[in-house]
Amino acid sequence: AIVDFPGQAPISCGDLQMNGYVGIIPVDECERIPDFINEVCGCDPRTPEPTPKPTPNPTIRVTPGPTPEPTPEPTPSPTNPPCNICGEDMSFGIPNGVVEFPGQPAISCQDLQLEGSAGLIPSSICERLPNVVNSVCACNPPCSVCGDEKEVDYPNRIVEFPGQSPISCGDLQMNGYIGIIPADKCESLPDLIDERCGCDPRTPAPTPAPTPPTTPGPTPPPICIPTGKKGGKGGKKGGNGCDISYGGKKGGYGGKKGGYGSYGGKKSGYGSYGG
Repeated sequence: AIVDFPGQAPISCGDLQMNGYVGIIPVDECERIPDFINEVCGCDPRTPEPTPKPTPNPTIRVTPGPTPEPTPEPTPSPTNPPCNICGEDMSFGIPNGVVEFPGQPAISCQDLQLEGSAGLIPSSICERLPNVVNSVCACNPPCSVCGDEKEVDYPNRIVEFPGQSPISCGDLQMNGYIGIIPADKCESLPDLIDERCGCDPRTPAPTPAPTPPTTPGPTPPPICIPTGKKGGKGGKKGGNGCDISYGGKKGGYGGKKGGYGSYGGKKSGYGSYGG
């Protein structure tokens, strides 16, 4: 049966019920729906028809023959095309994630995908599965919450989003890597968490300029103080006052006329003492 709601496309009662199961219908609207669709979709419990009493079969004595071996029932071939639970060309990132549907036992993402590949999931349900299993099975492509080729600088800081539990920057980044964050939300995350999680590359500390090696200065020449008046080192006519001079007037090392080491004798040789 088909139901019509103002401003919306007609929808079958079965599809409307599936939308409710997968969480597409808001809670406040869901509470009013039974009064609208009761007559069209038949929401009241059906009165079961009385069960007729079985007519007993006549008793016939049959001679038992050999018991034939039971013939195994053939395995039914799948009637549905293969189903990718995450959507076309997508794969799940958390194979051990547990998916729960109302009235059905919980199943892992991996086992659910095996059923889809075997054609055991109807096409009408397969189309809705990506929205249902996305956050549990991590169906989205990898997402960098800080933008391409960037990572959070402060993984232990906490960020909060309306209607969601607080989460650390590091856990948020990991959720993006394994595909839990939808692509459309991933694009807006860098602007929301940049200041809190530190998405901009850190400014590296300036590299200090190398200290040039110290070049030793030239060694200054020794300071010479000229002494003496006439003879020996530094006499009037001998040298420049600092070089070794042999420039007494006429004598050897400072005597006027005597030889080596005269002590005041005018003409005497070695060792005269004024005699």
